[in-house]
Amino acid sequence: MVTARDVARRAGVSDTIVSAVLKPTHAPLRCSQETRVKVLKAARELGYKRHPLYTAMRTGRTHIIGIYIADASTLLSHPHAAYGLSNVHAALTERGYSPLIASLDKPEICDFRLMDGLIILDCRRDDAPLIEKAAKALPTFGWTGTPYEPVNGVYSPSKALNEQAARVNHEIAAKYLYDLGHRSIALIEPWGGMANPALPIFRRIAEERGLKAELAEVFDHLSKRTYSRVMQFLDRNTLPTAFYALDDEVAHRIIEKLSWRGQSVPRDVAVFSRQTDMAGTDGASGITGIYTDWPAVWRSLVNQYVDVIEGKRTVEQIEVPTPSQRVMDRDTCARRTA
Repeated sequence: MVTARDVARRAGVSDTIVSAVLKPTHAPLRCSQETRVKVLKAARELGYKRHPLYTAMRTGRTHIIGIYIADASTLLSHPHAAYGLSNVHAALTERGYSPLIASLDKPEICDFRLMDGLIILDCRRDDAPLIEKAAKALPTFGWTGTPYEPVNGVYSPSKALNEQAARVNHEIAAKYLYDLGHRSIALIEPWGGMANPALPIFRRIAEERGLKAELAEVFDHLSKRTYSRVMQFLDRNTLPTAFYALDDEVAHRIIEKLSWRGQSVPRDVAVFSRQTDMAGTDGASGITGIYTDWPAVWRSLVNQYVDVIEGKRTVEQIEVPTPSQRVMDRDTCARRTA
């Protein structure tokens, strides 16, 4: 790393003069214009950048944003979550901020003085007291993994945003699969124990069309990522003609298990992903499903959150964007004939 002393040697001046020239201040410089130009030229040629912590001591801001992840080993191993983090990272970097993975329950490695703000990317129910403590120290923004109950001082548009996007997902999927002639559909819900919001939507659209649909709910646990209950369901003698999966990962697991049974997609069974990628996952072919432009949403929210930190807007002025959603029609769903 290039230091001020390196710049002084290149310019042939003292460390004191380099410090005076490069210090962001309006105080008059006690050196000639020729010396100032020489120092700035040397700094530019060497690629000198002032250390951010030095700037922080002067301005009270570090340009570091903490990102809290309760269970990194589980969350970041999931492609969609890791994709989200990478987009948040990119958006913060574009605004001149550096992300720092924070551990709220270990104060020795989570010093709020190092941060200008905190993003809660994922948390557990019992994290609420820790998050509330953080919110008292710095601007705190709740992302997709906010606590089940609101926490004082934490701005979190994610619950309403995700619920709205999910409703649109379910409506698009139901109409798409019914249009293909599917009447027996398994709805895969990985959040074990929670009510499946897709079920009433699939039922309503079937009733509106005068269809008799057989809908099966398959609950599982996303955190374990073994999807044992889904695999057990696929061991049945008779299966639905279509599967509505959470995302591409779950969809690929279903397709793999079906292939062990000697069934082909989409010839025998249709598989539809609620969260598909633009170009497949880990080299695998893409799944027919819904692409939601979450990157645009993440970028917008990060920029607005940074504006709050910089005092350019208030939390009340944050506008929550509606993500665009569309079907990516690939080769995992086919028309079903009676």
